[in-house]
Amino acid sequence: MAGSNVFILLACFILLGFSSMEVSLAARNLQQVPLPSLPNPIVVLPPLPNLPPLPNLPPLPNLPPLPNLPPLPNLPPLPNLPPLPRLPIPPLPNPTIVLPPLPRLPIPPLPNPTTVLPPLPIVPIPPLPNPTTVLPPLPPILP
Repeated sequence: MAGSNVFILLACFILLGFSSMEVSLAARNLQQVPLPSLPNPIVVLPPLPNLPPLPNLPPLPNLPPLPNLPPLPNLPPLPNLPPLPRLPIPPLPNPTIVLPPLPRLPIPPLPNPTTVLPPLPIVPIPPLPNPTTVLPPLPPILP
């Protein structure tokens, strides 16, 4: 059980490293500043030539007037239709499936670990600095 926990923890650290690399690459790409554009030189265009006026279009031909259409006939009202019969809905089948019980198999005992690691050496932890001591000021951050 402890081996699988160590494997999961190692996989989490690897995934965290990959995701932090992706985030740093994305931030670096966002920080890239495009090069300043060079000012375009002023180009003097020659004046446009005077175009000749458009010719007069011929008049549209006289079309005959539309014929008088007969009025729409009055339609009789729709008959009252009987309501549609309601069909009975069959019951849904039972979704639970009863499976036979699984056979009980004996679980062999775990093998004894062959190597036992020695305990880690005890390293003394240095004491924290006295909170009354004054720390020197930090150097200014230059832009």
